Amino acid sequence: MAILRRAAMAADTALAEETSARGAAAVAAARRADESAQLRLLHDTALTTLTLVGTGAVGRSRALTERAGADLAAIERIPESDRTGPHARVRLDEVLGELMRHPPAGLRLVHTLAPCTAPGHVADARAGAVGEALQNVARHADVDTATMRLTEVDGHVVVEVHDEGDGFDPAGAPAHRYGIRQSIIGRVAAVGGEARLDTAPGKGTQWTFEWWGDRP
Repeated sequence: MAILRRAAMAADTALAEETSARGAAAVAAARRADESAQLRLLHDTALTTLTLVGTGAVGRSRALTERAGADLAAIERIPESDRTGPHARVRLDEVLGELMRHPPAGLRLVHTLAPCTAPGHVADARAGAVGEALQNVARHADVDTATMRLTEVDGHVVVEVHDEGDGFDPAGAPAHRYGIRQSIIGRVAAVGGEARLDTAPGKGTQWTFEWWGDRP
């Protein structure tokens, strides 16, 4: 009986430690996810505006003031909880349509958006990734037009962003560059989606973003 009691106590202790470790791991994972989301937001807002100013792409203008104000408002919303929640669904075509109405400076967008709904956090991630892809077109592709297409078949949602610009060698992108690695690929992966890049020097650039509705 003494041996059984000691074994039972040891088992209870081990179970408590495992439960505590799992809880700590979940908290740490949530913290890392939140930090990654905040870094993506900072990259896509304030850092983009500062880059435009630093490179002389824009001067003092009303557009710059409005952009800086929008960036500040986005940063101030960081502590707020997700207003849509993980299960609420929104019209993805309308979210992307709003993005199309405010393209990067100097870029004309041609788009086809099929009616489609998605969880709020998926729509936000998809719009953020598409927005960053379009910013890269405006900065680096040396073209004035890009195309975007949204399709949905049986819960399989696909967004394609294409330009016929300079293209680049993905293997040659510096490891420290945050935009492609986190603001696009990482952002889509964080909501259970997949981002694929097809590009080469002189061959233009194609981004394909996929999400399956029956996945977690």
